[in-house]
Amino acid sequence: LKVLGYFLKHLAPKRKTEIMLGHGLFSLLVERLMLHANSFTTTTYNVLFEILIEHICTQVVHKQHPDPDSSVKIQNPQMLKVIATLLRTSSSSPETMEVRRMFLSDMIKLFNSSRENRRSLLQCSVWQEWMLSLCCFNPRNSDEQKITEMVYAIFRILLYHAIKYEWGGWRVWVDTLSITHSKVTFEMHKESLAQLFREYDEKRGEELDQGPSNPVRTISGVNRD
Repeated sequence: LKVLGYFLKHLAPKRKTEIMLGHGLFSLLVERLMLHANSFTTTTYNVLFEILIEHICTQVVHKQHPDPDSSVKIQNPQMLKVIATLLRTSSSSPETMEVRRMFLSDMIKLFNSSRENRRSLLQCSVWQEWMLSLCCFNPRNSDEQKITEMVYAIFRILLYHAIKYEWGGWRVWVDTLSITHSKVTFEMHKESLAQLFREYDEKRGEELDQGPSNPVRTISGVNRD
């Protein structure tokens, strides 16, 4: 990963686009990383963050990296989606939750300190979709609640920038409302189906205990046939 970082750092912007986007190498990077680990470690995140800002150090850092200052600029915005995708697909663990918090914290600092950093994300396609995948629509504990609030904070920063500084920034608001509505509706539907399955399993267990004389039930109710 560090070799890739040095490679990108010394490429011209046009050549970087031709190589990385033209051949789908950012997507390939996600696929290869997903093959090697179920959890997303702090060490891996630190290297990906170095590629994001093209500040590559020779040492492998296993603890949280220093906070980015106002001079740090996003050089490879596609890495934001790479990191978010890895976080979404990684198995749930305390370390993965901590990496998610670090990632959101870094984004808040980067976007607060630089208009160029905000613009670099706003120019990405459907960034709202993977950003929303980082939050928890039904938080079960204080950690998930904190993560969700951090995602909302990033949305506030970016939407404020879009409407104040970008020509046609209102389109970002329209797209955000549409994608958010779709995402929330899907999550509500998924939760509703999960609840139906739980109720079905409970009723099926009760009927098995009582014997085979009861009518056959489907997930949606009693089978009348």
